[in-house]
Amino acid sequence: METEVTETKTSMLAPHWYHPQIALRPGNISRVRFFVDLSQTALTSRNTGIERVVRCIVSHLPECIKDSNLVCGLHLDGDFFALDDELQARMKILGDFEKNSTQSYPVPLRKLLASVTKNRPFHKLQKVLLPAPSHLGIFKLPHSFLVYLAKQSRRRRGGEIVPNEKTILLLPDAYWTKMDVWPTVARYRESGCFVCTVVYDLIPISHPEFVGERRVEKFRKYIDSVIRNSDLIIAISDTVKQDIAQYVQENYHENEAVCRRISSFQLGADVPAISGSVRERTASLFVDRTGNSPYLVVGSFDPRKNHHHVLDAFERLWANGSNAQLCFAGRVGGLSANLVQRINAHPELGNRFHIFYDMNDAELQHAYKNCSGVILASTVEGFGLPIVESLWHGTKTFVSDIPIHREVGRDNCTFFPLNDPTLLSNAIRNWESVKDSAVSNTPIPPVSWAESARELHSICMNAYRERNS
Repeated sequence: METEVTETKTSMLAPHWYHPQIALRPGNISRVRFFVDLSQTALTSRNTGIERVVRCIVSHLPECIKDSNLVCGLHLDGDFFALDDELQARMKILGDFEKNSTQSYPVPLRKLLASVTKNRPFHKLQKVLLPAPSHLGIFKLPHSFLVYLAKQSRRRRGGEIVPNEKTILLLPDAYWTKMDVWPTVARYRESGCFVCTVVYDLIPISHPEFVGERRVEKFRKYIDSVIRNSDLIIAISDTVKQDIAQYVQENYHENEAVCRRISSFQLGADVPAISGSVRERTASLFVDRTGNSPYLVVGSFDPRKNHHHVLDAFERLWANGSNAQLCFAGRVGGLSANLVQRINAHPELGNRFHIFYDMNDAELQHAYKNCSGVILASTVEGFGLPIVESLWHGTKTFVSDIPIHREVGRDNCTFFPLNDPTLLSNAIRNWESVKDSAVSNTPIPPVSWAESARELHSICMNAYRERNS
């Protein structure tokens, strides 16, 4: 017999991970159950990219759900389970460790490893022995084992979600590395669940050169699973929606039983007052946008983010005597070895060129507010959240001229083509000549995460009602 969760013991994932005050709504067997799977986000401390979107959406869903019971959970060995306090408490401990695993070393050992691995032939061991923040390196195996134990403990406590026609299953997470979820999704769908899947982009298919052959193959299998096992596909922008529709049309016959209901919603971008600390290095570097604060590039060091193009542009400026400064803030990506090597060997590093691998939220907002400008040179994107955050701060924003940036930035950005770094150099030089006397840009409030969550929920509910009508 089906049972509904009625206690407030189970809580949800929020942007700052654990909020016990946000509990499940009391069960009501006559109402639709809105189940949100957090199989990836719940098991990591990362708060960038997809994980950031998922956390922000989930934290605001209780505000807009009035006609359904909200349940957040994860996939375990062929079933979906609600998250409970015990699992979240364990994952918080593991997540805090993941944020900076090298802090577990005694200080003398950490200094010794840093000294040894900075030189050849041991430099390749650095990412293993001294992993960057949010990476695990040598700690990956024990960390994975502890995550496994936490998941198995949750399964032993029982209470798996029983699928039925009054259940909406929302899949907003990253699933191309964990394909075991799809047979379970298919079984739940056969039992009447209405499956809604969020898709962030088709970059591994449209631009395979940025991700590597193995990931391309995994991603193709993932997209095929999405298309064959979803009742509704929800893109994070109109641009991605059009890409998905075109992909379905080109790769599936008209009579195939695949999902052709494709919608889109707009991502939010709240910039709340943050009380975290700002390190002296950050505060002294980003003082005032009318002075010589650096230009800021926010994003993981992945090839498609095109950091090389920005660095090429600034090298042209520096060669001509400019004092403009540049700052990269982001995580090291899987294919970023060449960029990291160039950064570490750059003669301007620490002078007019600065790197932050671990900038916290408070520091990021401080940098947005006080930088000379924000630059996004991506070759391809699913959305481009830094554009929204930059415009909200009224900051001058330079972005590559690609369709998604036009959709997000509209007429509020300075667009530059990617065929020649000199064109970006010229745009920066022109801004440098007037920025001290320029009228401050009016901050442009973005769609809030609450509005984004409300739109996503509304799209799912309307499609669900349409199916049942």
